[in-house]
Amino acid sequence: MKKPLLLLLFILLANALSAQVLIALFFGDKLTNDQLEFGLNVGINRSSIVNLDARGPSTGLNIGMSFLYKFNERWHLNPMLYYAFPMGSKGIAVYDTPNEDLNNVLETATVQRKMAGFSLPITLRHRLFNLTYLELGPQFSLLTKAEDVFSVSLFDDDDLSYTADVSDQYKKIDVGLTVGIAQKLKQTNGITITARYFNSLMNISKAADAAKQYHSVIHVGVIIPFGQPKAEG
Repeated sequence: MKKPLLLLLFILLANALSAQVLIALFFGDKLTNDQLEFGLNVGINRSSIVNLDARGPSTGLNIGMSFLYKFNERWHLNPMLYYAFPMGSKGIAVYDTPNEDLNNVLETATVQRKMAGFSLPITLRHRLFNLTYLELGPQFSLLTKAEDVFSVSLFDDDDLSYTADVSDQYKKIDVGLTVGIAQKLKQTNGITITARYFNSLMNISKAADAAKQYHSVIHVGVIIPFGQPKAEG
């Protein structure tokens, strides 16, 4: 029963946040005030899969929406809905595909595991000093795609590629913990730079006879608010 409940929770929270975002797009100047703040988040993910035999992390662009509710000057609630939150690893050992002829070509390939989906961190933000905040909270992710991309350089760099679907090797739902630092640039415009670390709290792999695997993601981003919130005290 846990998996359906987690999936239902994710969908309900995502839909609720999406509705708030759509409202903010139309009425951002009116809704962004001393207590509420909506914004666009864009950043970079540097991710790896713990216990996966890979040589290094992969990078990708994250895109999402931010909703900030201010209890007071020091305590804020900051849910985000990432529509793009790439994860994975690169430098995976080459393995055989069902096509024997293709295997000969892919012998010298580099392999990157790319995983994509929606992600919903819900962090509690506490002001440490001035405009610097500490963030901590759970993060729920819904996997929509997992694939291995084989790249081979024949005449030019990576001019041949082959993609293998590996979605059936991973669970759809992932729950983890996010911790980070948020820094507002100025009191008067609400623009915020964030640096966060996310780590899975559950085994993301379906394989019962293999080592447990976990997502490990460092991501930085910029939150650009809709409208111009008033200066904080």
